[in-house]
Amino acid sequence: MRGGVTGMRRPSGRGRWRRAQAILRLPALAAWVLLLSACAAGGAERLRPQAPPAPPAAEAASGGDFTRAAAIADLDGDGRADWIGGAAAPGGIVIRYGEAAGEAGGLQRLAVEGDVRSIAVADVDGDGRPDLVYSVQGRTSGIRVFLNRGGRLWAPGRPVAETGRYEGLRAADWNGDGRIDIAAANAASELEGGIQLWWGDGAGGFRPGGGPTVTGLFMDVLAADFDGDGRLDLAGSGWGAQGGLRVWLGRAGEGWSALAPVAEGPFYALSAADLDGDGNLDLLAGTYRNGVRLFYGDGKGGFVEGPPPPPGGAAGSAAPEGASYWQAAALDLDGDGRLDLVAGSLDQGGLHAWRNAAAKGWEPLEAGFPRRGNVYGLAVLAASGGEPPRCAAAHWGEGLLRLAPLSGRGAPPSAAASRAAPPEPAPDRGGVRENEVFKTVDGVVEYKIGPGDLIEIFFWEGATASRQELPVQADGKISFGLVEHFPIAGLTAGEAGRALEERLKAFFRRPRIEIRVKEHHSRTVRLLGALGRGGVPGQGAGEYRLKGRTTVLEMLAAAGGTHPDADLKAVRIRRKSGETLTLNLYQALLQGDPAQDAVLDDGDLVFIPTLTKDTQRVYVFGEVQKPGAYALTGQPMRLLDAISEAGGTTPYAYRADTRVVRGDITQPEILSADLGRLIERGDRSQNLPLAGGDLVYVPRSPLGDVKLFYDQIRPLLEMVLWPARVIIDWRNAADITGVK
Repeated sequence: MRGGVTGMRRPSGRGRWRRAQAILRLPALAAWVLLLSACAAGGAERLRPQAPPAPPAAEAASGGDFTRAAAIADLDGDGRADWIGGAAAPGGIVIRYGEAAGEAGGLQRLAVEGDVRSIAVADVDGDGRPDLVYSVQGRTSGIRVFLNRGGRLWAPGRPVAETGRYEGLRAADWNGDGRIDIAAANAASELEGGIQLWWGDGAGGFRPGGGPTVTGLFMDVLAADFDGDGRLDLAGSGWGAQGGLRVWLGRAGEGWSALAPVAEGPFYALSAADLDGDGNLDLLAGTYRNGVRLFYGDGKGGFVEGPPPPPGGAAGSAAPEGASYWQAAALDLDGDGRLDLVAGSLDQGGLHAWRNAAAKGWEPLEAGFPRRGNVYGLAVLAASGGEPPRCAAAHWGEGLLRLAPLSGRGAPPSAAASRAAPPEPAPDRGGVRENEVFKTVDGVVEYKIGPGDLIEIFFWEGATASRQELPVQADGKISFGLVEHFPIAGLTAGEAGRALEERLKAFFRRPRIEIRVKEHHSRTVRLLGALGRGGVPGQGAGEYRLKGRTTVLEMLAAAGGTHPDADLKAVRIRRKSGETLTLNLYQALLQGDPAQDAVLDDGDLVFIPTLTKDTQRVYVFGEVQKPGAYALTGQPMRLLDAISEAGGTTPYAYRADTRVVRGDITQPEILSADLGRLIERGDRSQNLPLAGGDLVYVPRSPLGDVKLFYDQIRPLLEMVLWPARVIIDWRNAADITGVK
């Protein structure tokens, strides 16, 4: 159950991002956009609630979000279960509070600048209220905390980790001191991965602890007592060349005892349950192209793999034998007292279910759950108080789904799931809605006035207006007529006009004021590094004024683009607060990832690094962690070297059909390699030598015909070879497409 329960303790204790998208919609790039699409899930289908005679198979707890994480807990102390989802687009945590019969629960969104990957619920500060701990990737990274202040109010807590690439996490008391600790799966790389732990101080703070391993790329971690000694143990799901399912037994204090790997292969998320009723915990694991795998525990820390459920999870399913599932969870779906299975497909198959037929094994079960789209995290709420168990599912495109078992619905439902429209509109998917430069009012971006700005004030008397220009003083105030020392800094023009009208009511009956910003001087950013057009006035490196909501790409376009040697995969932003962001603009430009195109704030320093002076470089794109250009340093480079430089493949890569494109763009040579055979079997014949100018592409699915592949890849070839031209073309997207 991915973050699906409250923190476990030992048994003995307690407007302008559209322009970037527009360039991706150009006809020349249409095929490439389809090729790089992270998911084929469509927009959410929103129907009004129907009032069926029995609860539906699945209903939306949040509508239209691209969710990755799920959890269930009573957050507000009203005795009802609340449903929690971690979203990627828009980034944030969505909470649907539990409702009484016949009443709609409240929907709340906690803003997060990034892709929320996993959520755990636990009281980390000892105030008796459950808090939220989450892993995030994007503009914000690491492991963060929202503290529960009561009354459905939340406040950011001290970060557990401010950097890092973490996937699944759990909250539990591993060292037996009565305080919540955190364990997380590190997916940074094979050499800088592992399972990390942080020991809690009971007041919301954490210190780094000794994890059981510091190497290997891990996707999830699980806390449970597998050997019955009263101490919590750890299970971890690995990925990559050293991927596998591992278990470490907890020892006295803060030590660990490593066991032999339970199984080899690439694994995703984990769950634990007693599937066979023998009193011992078993492991359920989602895998890449190997279905759902089940491992039965012996109560001493050992596990034996049992027969897997058949592919598809429903009669007549067309799911292939090599199906991928993110996570599987156990709950009694048919009310017979045995735990059944539900799993989220990563092959656009929605949710699959299987009935526990005891000695007959696992039988496909038509549970009426959605059968389309990708589903990630699952969380289970055990049956209690006469209520059947419930399950939350994180659907990529349709938000957080609440699943009802057959035993809680009366007659078997139809396959269609009921969707409830959210009571309030989702926030702008562009991300940041307010900072020191601007705020969004009713969907319109408005600039915040600051010291040094020149404003125009129009004072209306009937149909005529008198106009006066005033500079905002260093203390953020202005004097206008009978009103002196009026504070205006930090207000939008609309807010300032209304506030000034209120002050003038002491002297005029019905004053009418309109304020406009004529010159913007107070909010600036500085650009340094590999900028182009250094000799053109007003372009190149230097200081630029912000006039509203401006992203990095928009600012670079205004500055004349970048130098041909610019390293767009490692652009850095240093903020006044000391926070540092690293952006991969290749992902923003070529994959349409808005998380890599940060909104600029006052005082930001943007640095564009330069690739090494070597004239030879290779380009790595597709399903890799850090797509971009990589310089050849004089040493021979092979395919695996380039993939490693790019951070390795993502969990979604189809490594068997990796391609290398070489030579002139009009008549390239296209080489094929099976990266899976190279990594998993040591087949060195697949480790192709690379030459300067090669483009390596790792796909998500089989590419098929070479000519079709070239037709799809050509727009990418044209773009990656001239990064400066790409940004200039992106700046002109409005002229090409008409999109502003």
